[in-house]
Amino acid sequence: NGWHPADVDITADEFHEPRHAATWTAILTASETGTVSVDSVRLALGPSGDKSAVWLFDLWSRPVVAANAPALAERIRTAAQIRDLDNLAIRIKQATAGPMPDPAAIAESIRQHLDRPFGTVRDVETIAEALPRVIDQLQSAEPSGLSTPWPDLDEHIHGLAPSRLYVVAGRPGRGKSLLAQNLAAWWSQTHRLPTYFASMEMTTEELTNRSIAQAGKIELDALQSRDLRESHWAKIATAQSTLMDSLVHVCPNPTQTIESIRSGARDLKRRKGLGLIVVDYLQIITPRDRRIPREQQVAEYSRGLKVLAKELDVPAVALSQLRRLNDENGKPRRPTMSDLRESGAIEQDADAVLLLHQPEHEQPAELLVAKARAGRTGRVPVTMQTHWATIAPAYQRFGA
Repeated sequence: NGWHPADVDITADEFHEPRHAATWTAILTASETGTVSVDSVRLALGPSGDKSAVWLFDLWSRPVVAANAPALAERIRTAAQIRDLDNLAIRIKQATAGPMPDPAAIAESIRQHLDRPFGTVRDVETIAEALPRVIDQLQSAEPSGLSTPWPDLDEHIHGLAPSRLYVVAGRPGRGKSLLAQNLAAWWSQTHRLPTYFASMEMTTEELTNRSIAQAGKIELDALQSRDLRESHWAKIATAQSTLMDSLVHVCPNPTQTIESIRSGARDLKRRKGLGLIVVDYLQIITPRDRRIPREQQVAEYSRGLKVLAKELDVPAVALSQLRRLNDENGKPRRPTMSDLRESGAIEQDADAVLLLHQPEHEQPAELLVAKARAGRTGRVPVTMQTHWATIAPAYQRFGA
């Protein structure tokens, strides 16, 4: 009738009547192998084709204007969307009427359902189609990612780029949370981009104390002990003016799940925008089902954060623990990716893996770039200025 089935963007699932859905599938099959006709569609229907012959002849005899095909397809799609929402309303009612309903889980399920695209999603793109956009990016001379506080690290991984997952691993108490706080503060102050910081170990007050120490070059111990002199208050005033417009949004709930992190990041992006996600840390995210093996739980977390980074088009930084790092003589050794605790999936999902290493609190410490899909591996020296709650580039010394 002057149009091709591929010209309309609907699927068999969007038809309400099973017979209509089967016929549409048969039409698509016939169109791939040759001419669409009553006979070709009847054959594509298989055993049910003969039973549908009279109905097919009646259907084919009706006048159809080719130009109306897109509008008819849109009516089918709209009807399918309405049915889908009706079914969702029924499921919500059933979920809330059940024993001990979990509002957060129900809300996340609804949100995931509503985020799904309707109908056919044509997200395939040829290299030829992408080529002009990539050439424009190359001509702009802008780096693929935005800078971190550590220039030597940027030379290795080219900054933090959207849609990528960065894993920072270290032993307990060796500075990985401090590195995450420094990074979040940098993005807020330098790039003016909101950061969602999921902190399951530290409170907002603890992170704020570290931010004050870093911004004002104030001894963290003095802030924690409240042993403050006049000189401290002058520095606190300077730090306060710097931090008053901070865009770091902290969620300090110690029982966060991957679903609640996803929900919080989405909500922040919708309300104020989003530039970075930081999760401290992978191994203490609350599992959706504690009966699942531990390695599978952590694999779900890393995969979930990777998907979230791509979905929201922002970089995600996840902290992770390392196993105890002793050689056969009991002495500390440099970590490797195989030392990541609980799951090899972390190594697989991450676009870059950074291992923080400071043997026996010596200076300088090292950020070992163990994996970099869009860069190069190597060692990045850093100076641990923990008294100022700062991890600085190696060329910045304690008195700087």
